[in-house]
Amino acid sequence: MVKTENPELSRLILNHLSDKYKLKQPREDIHLSTLVYCLAPDTQILTSDLRWEALSNLKIGDELIGVDENIMFGRGERRKSRITSVVALVPTRLPSYRITMTDGRGVVSSADHLWLSMPKWKGYISNQDKLTWRQTDKLTVGSRIRQYCPSTWKCHNNYDTGYLAGFLDGEGCLSKSGNNLSGLQMQFGQKPGPVLSHVLELINNLGVKLLSYKGSQSGVNSFGTTGLIGTYYLLGSVRPKRLLEKLRYLYNNPIGLQVTNPYAEIAAIEFIGERDLIALETKSRTFIAEGLISHNCLTRSFFDAHSAVEPTDEELMLFALGYGLQDVLTPPDAETPIYEDEGIIYRPDMLLCIPGNVGLQLIEVKTTRMSSKKGELPETWIEYIKGGCHIRKTNSYELVILYLMGNYAPPFPQISACRLEFEQRELDENWQYLINRRDVYQSHMADNTPPEPYMWCKVDDKGAMWECKNCRYKLQCSAISLLKKGD
Repeated sequence: MVKTENPELSRLILNHLSDKYKLKQPREDIHLSTLVYCLAPDTQILTSDLRWEALSNLKIGDELIGVDENIMFGRGERRKSRITSVVALVPTRLPSYRITMTDGRGVVSSADHLWLSMPKWKGYISNQDKLTWRQTDKLTVGSRIRQYCPSTWKCHNNYDTGYLAGFLDGEGCLSKSGNNLSGLQMQFGQKPGPVLSHVLELINNLGVKLLSYKGSQSGVNSFGTTGLIGTYYLLGSVRPKRLLEKLRYLYNNPIGLQVTNPYAEIAAIEFIGERDLIALETKSRTFIAEGLISHNCLTRSFFDAHSAVEPTDEELMLFALGYGLQDVLTPPDAETPIYEDEGIIYRPDMLLCIPGNVGLQLIEVKTTRMSSKKGELPETWIEYIKGGCHIRKTNSYELVILYLMGNYAPPFPQISACRLEFEQRELDENWQYLINRRDVYQSHMADNTPPEPYMWCKVDDKGAMWECKNCRYKLQCSAISLLKKGD
């Protein structure tokens, strides 16, 4: 059996899911009033064809290298790199810091700019030491920033570079490597002689190390780059046209990150006052700045209604999975109406006549990765269900939950159904709560200003704002709060 990757088919399926469930919405306008996650104009940003471009030279639509903002669910999953594109560029002036790494690299960023980082090594790892996104002003000397590569590179437009590019295009190949094909390696072969000697000398002058493989019966000696960084450096500095086109093809499936020398340590960090900066936003919400993994400048509007951001491929698949399972679980005779009451739209998953009951019953279908052992239901589910009860003038609601991971032990998935019943007081209080939030929403939509961050978030019994934990706009709320403090 021969297994051949087919990224075009994957893209075809993703585009079908996007069209079927209308998950990707075009961006018509971008509200930029809350941009604070920014870098200096001369910061070197890595493009998809392995060039380093000054941030000031980028244009909307330019393709860059980004990484996964979050690790995908699943044991052993790791962040991978992928091609992304620029969707916004805005000049601004903000209080800034200069970060200097132990290897001499430096970068200037705003105080709230985010880096994928870990604290200074203390000899052990605690829960607070996990690799996560941290603001510039929260970093200290000794903090470690995850790096995509330990240095930038330049393309030397001279005879030797042209000679080497022509040789690699003619004799070289580029392919995925590693057990899970998440790595990348360039190889080439040549019989001993003046050509091979000259090629090896040129590559050695670039500082790229090669692996040497046993010669074949035909007398050809084979060589390969040592891992991702050597491959990127050789491709980016020599720029063989055919192999760069092959790289673009290979990136149809994400490529892993380097595992050797993964961190750059901070040697110094200093506040340098206000500086001219540029805010950058990409589709993946990440990019590579001076070889360091950097977070996106969030320019998304305070509501998806203002400026919907296209979901990543992973988000698209998760949304489509939920919608698709709901389609499968919905009986053909079920009704799926839409209701409106006092300006609030309500769309139940289905109305269905259940044996032993009189009339149509409200039914909500939920898919979740939380454990089936968890007894409490998410508060957002309950609020929505109680709102539906108010609109439909009923005190009961049927809930069907598909636990995709069961209780995180076989058998899974598991399905559970239950009836929820409420007192009229509960429904009235919840409806008034929804009306108050509607009024706030309509007021700020009319003024074209976001609601004050954190004012409308719930807190748990420990005082934690649990709604904010995984909110895609939490960085923007932080930006707004910072600007208010500055005023």
